[in-house]
Amino acid sequence: MDPVKVYLNNAATTWPKPKEVVDAVVNSFNTPTLDSTRYCNCSKRPSDIDNVCRTKISEMFHVENNKFKVILTTGCTESLNIFTNQMARNGLTTLVCGPESHNSITRCHFEKIKDPIMLMIRNSMYDMTNIEALKEEIIRRKLTDKFYVAITQCCNVDGTLTPDENIQKVVDTFREFNPPVVVDITQSAGTFEFNLSKYNYDNMYVACSCHKGLYSVQGIGFLIAPTNGLTMPPLISGGTGKSFSERSTDNHEAGTGNELAMTSLSASIDYIKKTGLENIQSHKEMLVNYMVDKINNLPNKDKFDKVFYMFTPKTPKGGIICLKNVNQTFSRHVVTTLLNSYRIVLRNGLHCAPLYSRNYLKCDTTVRISFGMFNTTSDIDYVIESLVKALDASVTEEAEKHQEEQKRDLKAYLEKRHEERLKKAEETKG
Repeated sequence: MDPVKVYLNNAATTWPKPKEVVDAVVNSFNTPTLDSTRYCNCSKRPSDIDNVCRTKISEMFHVENNKFKVILTTGCTESLNIFTNQMARNGLTTLVCGPESHNSITRCHFEKIKDPIMLMIRNSMYDMTNIEALKEEIIRRKLTDKFYVAITQCCNVDGTLTPDENIQKVVDTFREFNPPVVVDITQSAGTFEFNLSKYNYDNMYVACSCHKGLYSVQGIGFLIAPTNGLTMPPLISGGTGKSFSERSTDNHEAGTGNELAMTSLSASIDYIKKTGLENIQSHKEMLVNYMVDKINNLPNKDKFDKVFYMFTPKTPKGGIICLKNVNQTFSRHVVTTLLNSYRIVLRNGLHCAPLYSRNYLKCDTTVRISFGMFNTTSDIDYVIESLVKALDASVTEEAEKHQEEQKRDLKAYLEKRHEERLKKAEETKG
């Protein structure tokens, strides 16, 4: 199979990785290190790779180590599972969140919480018109000691950023009840600033996967938690220690850590620090604006409009363009053609946040175009050229006619089945 020519699925996993990250990973294969979690029985040292990662995470996200701890995980899904298990142990039944919340929090809530309740912040975390009404409802239903809050800093689907002031407003609105607040920064980390200390709230958790905007390899993430915030038994037990009943590592980090992924994360944080968040945002914003302009000026824009609707990016610096699938059949054909014939990688689907697509965007699925630091305007020129050809090949008069015939046949079939059911019901009644 031909190699990928243009990769525009960076919101799922960034590719390629920075040279610094690749070099660090290759070096870890070739050179054994004493700064490991597994090579000797001496005490833990600051230079051990897991401690290096915790230190860099703490510095990057302004973690006050006297109040919070950093737990290394396999990714955001594990982090949110740990968090939600703790909420279940605390007897919390109610989740307050926006529709952009990831499946890892909403699904965990309904699977792990007994008699779960979910209260939705209207539209999204960046349109909180009903936040005070939610507070009143929580008081009225006597849930003030039974709820927790989930915030997504940057939306998986369209890259829209939840402003700092909105996160602060959520915290301040519910502060008197001191609920646990978890912030998912997976889509924003490495592009936007997140400063844990600025919210002045000690009952806050932060979950993240590092293979997206943080440019690490897959298999590494973290959960920042209050120092005494996790009292539940760990999901996985084992590891080193003096006896079977005493642990010498964090309760939630049993077993051999993914040191290869830790090595990549350490190097990737250095790369982001050297590059600068402002430069990363500017590059993504430039690419988004360039492609939006190219799409709006397609020579066969009429065909594009029969297949897709392009939402105006609310946060171009997030690096995502979101297309509504107006015609599912044509959309699948176009995206498949771009991959198979032109080696262009996009993402079609719900992007792990189905509530957002259905409740906020009012559609079933979307195509997500997402940029990274290594995309160029030349990439976009090639994508546009290929898109024109894919649209011409997919949206033909014959294809449209065939689709209309299929719709008529389906309608006739459903009407016939409905009549048969009515007739059978009458016969049964008689």
